[in-house]
Amino acid sequence: MTAKYGRIVHYLDQRREEGVREIVLSFAELEAIMGAPLPSAARNFRPWWSNSSQSPKPWQIAGFRSRAVHLGRQTVVFHRLPNELPAQSQPLETQAGMPRTLVVASGTGRLAVHHPRELRKEDFEDEGRLRRREQELREFLRPAADLYCCEQFTYTRQGVDTLRGAFGRDIVDMRIVSPGYGLVAEEDVIAPHSVSLSDFGSVELRTWADHIGIPDAMRGAMAGYDLVFFLVGQCCLEAMRPPLVPASGQRLVLLATEHYRHHYAMPGVTVLPTGRLARASCAVGSVALKGYLFARFSQVAAREGPGCLRRLMADDSGEVFWQAVQKAVGAE
Repeated sequence: MTAKYGRIVHYLDQRREEGVREIVLSFAELEAIMGAPLPSAARNFRPWWSNSSQSPKPWQIAGFRSRAVHLGRQTVVFHRLPNELPAQSQPLETQAGMPRTLVVASGTGRLAVHHPRELRKEDFEDEGRLRRREQELREFLRPAADLYCCEQFTYTRQGVDTLRGAFGRDIVDMRIVSPGYGLVAEEDVIAPHSVSLSDFGSVELRTWADHIGIPDAMRGAMAGYDLVFFLVGQCCLEAMRPPLVPASGQRLVLLATEHYRHHYAMPGVTVLPTGRLARASCAVGSVALKGYLFARFSQVAAREGPGCLRRLMADDSGEVFWQAVQKAVGAE
């Protein structure tokens, strides 16, 4: 969860402690609390404000539910049900020295909802057309984390949720490479689409990636994180225009082919080759393997505490990752 949404959690936490059962906020008041503008989808599409059972929204984390969203008046009511508890409790103690972690996942494969006229490449080529088409599909809009549901992404989310449960939501963030929308946050509301990066040739892929802003967005998203996991396929990595250069003290961990060892032969980058990934487990197919192994690693990291991630930060070989995976797989 990004810092701006964390401020909403803090604000509503305070209201809950004061005994407030219901509060009406204008969009302008929310923006003042966040210190940043709401995304355009929040002002135009009611589904952006929906409550989620899979990926709790900021107000749910604080123990509230949204209701009575009025787009005309630009207001929303947050209501706390009797005995409502926060959607996900924070750890009792802050984990000292816990690396701030970003997980980059692929938005590909199976979608949670479909529509006969879901978005296509030509819809993303013009901003005005995209907004009109989103209006047509407004009943099918979903937060990005709820729209993508292939096995690879499901395992990745399991790993993210495991780390958050151990270390706190503010410690671990996730970004999703959407073939149509570019790099999106979990809570960004998007429409079902049929665009796939694997459909592009190498030259066209780079042109398309530039059009939807993947290279610049990825470099901007990395800032401020100590540890960045890339759980994406080759098309996504190429769309980012490698190499991505880590900041001083930052560690990038790529689950990728041997080819990327050449691209990323630099300090601060660990490439975990997919050849070894394939030999590490036969529990899942090759498509879902990266997410599966990250989920297994997260189990051990959550159990062992921040020290596991700190050791990974200093490990060029990747052995810290492999040893954790072997522990988890061996215990299954």
